[in-house]
Amino acid sequence: LTETIAANYRQRRSEMMHNSAARATFANASSADESEGSAAVLVIDHKALKESWSVLSEECFGPLMVIVTCDSDSHLVDWAQQTPGSLTATIHASGDDPNDRAIVNLLVDELQDSAGRIIFNGWPTGVAVSEAMHHGGPHPATMNPIFTSVGAQAIDRFLKPVTMQGFPDELVPLWLRGGTPLA
Repeated sequence: LTETIAANYRQRRSEMMHNSAARATFANASSADESEGSAAVLVIDHKALKESWSVLSEECFGPLMVIVTCDSDSHLVDWAQQTPGSLTATIHASGDDPNDRAIVNLLVDELQDSAGRIIFNGWPTGVAVSEAMHHGGPHPATMNPIFTSVGAQAIDRFLKPVTMQGFPDELVPLWLRGGTPLA
């Protein structure tokens, strides 16, 4: 991490660990290298989350995970409905259990409105330049959810529409000419 990002991460990590009802179930000791972020896993019950929401809902850029435990599937769906816009949402579940499949379907229905990428039994650790990659989502994850900074669609950010009015076919680019498979 850059010096500034590492310092911000250490500050946010400390705030989240000490100013919320979440308990740290894992926290690496600080590294001698200040540019390395010390990993942490925080766990909080869904009922206590409301009290700690202002602290835990702010972005913490670095190796930190917040796990929210729920008493029932309905609490899990309620939590998914309240999730703010984010780049990713991750669901960990068994794909074999019919009950898990049902709750996964409900969660996907809710999370697709708040996340740009939904991950099943994986980790949002990186991006790739591929047709399937989209790194965006609803506000506040991005200012414009139809654009992405990675993947094949990222090039769309650099396109500018131009309209050509009244030109004969032979004077416009080939891909604009009538009767071509590209038009």
